[in-house]
Amino acid sequence: MFTSIIPKRFETFMTDIIDEDQTGFISGRQTQDNIRRMIHIVEETQRTKNSVILVIVDAEKAFDSVNWIYLSKVLERFGLNKESVKCIKTRAVLYQEPTARIKVNGSLTDSFGLGRSTRQGCCLSPTLFAIFIEPLAQAIKQNQDIRGVKVNGTEHKIGLFADDVVAYLERPSESFPALMNLLEEYGYYSGYKLNVTKTQILAINYTPTPELKKKYKIKWNSETIRYLGVNITKGAWKFYTANYIQINQELRRDIERWSTLQFHLSSRIEIIKMNVLPRLLYLFQTLPVMIPPKQFMEWDRWISRFIWGGRRPRIRFSTMQLHKDRGGMAVPKLQDYFYAAQLRAVTCWCNREYVARWKDIEMKVEASPIQILMTDRELFKREERLLDPITKFTLWTWHLVVRKYGIENEIRPLRWITHDKRFKPGISDLGFERWANRGITTICTLLEKGKLQSFQAIREKFDLEANDLFRYFQVRDYYLKEIKLKEPKEQNMIITIMINAYEGRKCRVISALYQALGSSGGNSTVYIKEKWEKEIGIEITEDDWYTVCKGQHSATSSRIWREFGWKNIMRYFITPKIKGRYAPDQKPCWRLCGQMEADHTHVFWKCQKMKGYWEGVWSVLREILGYEIPKTCLVLYLGNIPQEEVQGGDKYLVKVLLLASRKAITRAWYKVDPPTKEQWLSIVEEIYDMERFTHNLRMQVEQFEGKWEKWNYYRRGEGDTTTIHSNDI
Repeated sequence: MFTSIIPKRFETFMTDIIDEDQTGFISGRQTQDNIRRMIHIVEETQRTKNSVILVIVDAEKAFDSVNWIYLSKVLERFGLNKESVKCIKTRAVLYQEPTARIKVNGSLTDSFGLGRSTRQGCCLSPTLFAIFIEPLAQAIKQNQDIRGVKVNGTEHKIGLFADDVVAYLERPSESFPALMNLLEEYGYYSGYKLNVTKTQILAINYTPTPELKKKYKIKWNSETIRYLGVNITKGAWKFYTANYIQINQELRRDIERWSTLQFHLSSRIEIIKMNVLPRLLYLFQTLPVMIPPKQFMEWDRWISRFIWGGRRPRIRFSTMQLHKDRGGMAVPKLQDYFYAAQLRAVTCWCNREYVARWKDIEMKVEASPIQILMTDRELFKREERLLDPITKFTLWTWHLVVRKYGIENEIRPLRWITHDKRFKPGISDLGFERWANRGITTICTLLEKGKLQSFQAIREKFDLEANDLFRYFQVRDYYLKEIKLKEPKEQNMIITIMINAYEGRKCRVISALYQALGSSGGNSTVYIKEKWEKEIGIEITEDDWYTVCKGQHSATSSRIWREFGWKNIMRYFITPKIKGRYAPDQKPCWRLCGQMEADHTHVFWKCQKMKGYWEGVWSVLREILGYEIPKTCLVLYLGNIPQEEVQGGDKYLVKVLLLASRKAITRAWYKVDPPTKEQWLSIVEEIYDMERFTHNLRMQVEQFEGKWEKWNYYRRGEGDTTTIHSNDI
């Protein structure tokens, strides 16, 4: 606990003492920041044709080599007082005279002292290592003999992610020996030891001298280097081949191996989410390169074939990709994840508080400010030749998404006041530049809950002058005529995320963008709702339908039972009518009721032989609950439990009982006789035992007893339950 508290307190000043070059374990900084910056440097090197090498420094057991005396001096040098340093060195934090013993074949050695390393499993270790290695980063940046790569007037020498260090060197024949000498000197004092044989070098427009090759036994002719899990090549045009071809081979091999194992459908979906998606998503985030549409189609085919075990799919893949609340199974839609990962950079452009080296590169362009090109596609087309390939691709992806989801009109609040050619006062009046310096950049910064704020509110928020009132009137007139939608509608979530970025609000950007893209798409399960409406002969509102869909995923704690409920609603099971499409003799109802068009509603509800079964289910429900619920297909079979008809504490139990009633039907599939009440109640007992075990593991025994109290009264036959109310539970 103590070592968890200290890093939390360090977070308040770590960004002040640790330079932006270090992105590992620093709040607000991420792995992809280093890689995107590296890609920019590679592209700039190819453009200028300068001689450059990228050096991936490998240290021997970097975390284990930390010298504690040196670390203490560094902490003091960074301004921590003696009491703070002493606090870190106490036995509670394991950095003052600790001892260890080694277990060999069941026997323990004598105790011996430890004098170096950041301790494994210690919450403070990543923070301490970032502080430990920062002097090295500063020494490299301040060394005049080490020449970095200049991009847009800024010199870049080093990037770090914890102990993963990369150096960007111009004039390699002079800079590289100076770097190695500095690393050796740093290691003498700190304990940091370089592993030369594992150090990687990517030489661009450079051939090392024989003396350099002889002195440093390193592979100088590498075409790629691997940094933070990504293969870096000498040009962005090779990134797709160097990374996605390899991962495709790995994914295909893994999926083929997993296909031989027996899993439920929902378990197969979880495998895709936990194993396939993270590997691809990492590349989506780190590599701003085009992925051909046919590649996404191929991935979808692999995933679909795996989920369905190589059999013919019974539910559309696009339906399964929908959110669970909308009737899907949340199967990852990889193309949307790719768009979301690429648009993360756009939100970083809009967020003034987000700081990263790659962002500095992209904001310093000869073209108009990047944010202006987001809202003016024609201007982007005219000035794209002035942009670097990475920035150009990101803007291209943004405009692709805007067109694909039809939000051209909704992005108008993102226009910059000082650069919008449609708002001439913003260009000619320098007073608006003062507004921009105080935070009023876009129209959306003047809005609150979709409405233009009053001048007084804006004046207080941004410290404007009284003579800014006329400018406010100009902006208001422009907003009412050009920006405000004539037909008010709910704001698109993509636009909301961008507006929140301008306001500096933090969120899980990629997840939020993925959800926004999913909600903006045209896919839905309404077509399934319409099939039920046609068969049952009733109209189901969209709210009721989505309540039904959502309810299937909260019925029990078991993924398998939730999957079964979803399959029922999504018409998964093969009825005689469906079989009749391929075998005409299979069309009649197997219960021999005489029905020739045995569709889903008939098999589960309308069949004459099922009326007694559902009457018994309804009667038992009434006896258990102590009151009646509607005896309709929408309620009893589809599970649209009316809020006003069921007491709050009973909703869970009703879901379980109805889920079991549907399962009893499928267990009697192709049997002439319908299921019995006893068969239904035995399934309820199965769920009861499983739920009890789950709640015990979660230490929620009281919650379980409250949920199942009425069922326990019924199964023990303890009399009338009408006196039991939700308030008594």
